[in-house]
Amino acid sequence: KSPPHSAGQSYTLTFPSTAPASNKMLQTDGSGNLSFVDAPSGTHALLEAINISSQVSHIDTSAFISSTYKSYLIIGRMFRPQDNATNIRFRGIEVGGSLMNSTNYNYQQLYVNNGGVGRNYHSSASYVQMADTISSSVDNGAGNFALYFNCDRATGSDSAMTYYWQGGGATGGDAVYFAGGGWYDGIISNDPPEKLRFYFDNGNIYYGKLAIYGITGAL
Repeated sequence: KSPPHSAGQSYTLTFPSTAPASNKMLQTDGSGNLSFVDAPSGTHALLEAINISSQVSHIDTSAFISSTYKSYLIIGRMFRPQDNATNIRFRGIEVGGSLMNSTNYNYQQLYVNNGGVGRNYHSSASYVQMADTISSSVDNGAGNFALYFNCDRATGSDSAMTYYWQGGGATGGDAVYFAGGGWYDGIISNDPPEKLRFYFDNGNIYYGKLAIYGITGAL
């Protein structure tokens, strides 16, 4: 259908001479010449969005870890603990619902606040701790983070599950920056993860949002 006469438009659209293939779309070159091209796609596919608006002891994601993706981006926003100055942690959950081996998490964590620069190193831990002493006050911004999670599921490699993150927030009115990374020292083929559990080391999660993306492309 042509544009209305009131639009004052006069142009020609020329369809391509070839027949369209499946899942193609039309694209113009600006001069009215049309061609069939692939539909655009982003590099991040949204897999799950979680909103916590009442107190819970932890957040379990859906079974988002699969052979479809090897790398994931998890955005956490406004994570508020019930009790002030508590710490954000996560663990993996195996197929079948059991928490992954409790002594195989290794990580380095750095943080910067008004007290200076600190470092936490843990070998053979039962969790990964991303941030220290997050404020429970929404006015102070709570805790926010970006977690990159890599898992070559069921490969049998000791280093098949790795993670690194960075984020910021507040504690006691002071700004906090944190970052870190590590790996899971275990045979993934024996207990492949399919979910993650997020929680605070003390008390409930009062409020929080998670967005989980599978990263597509050459990875």
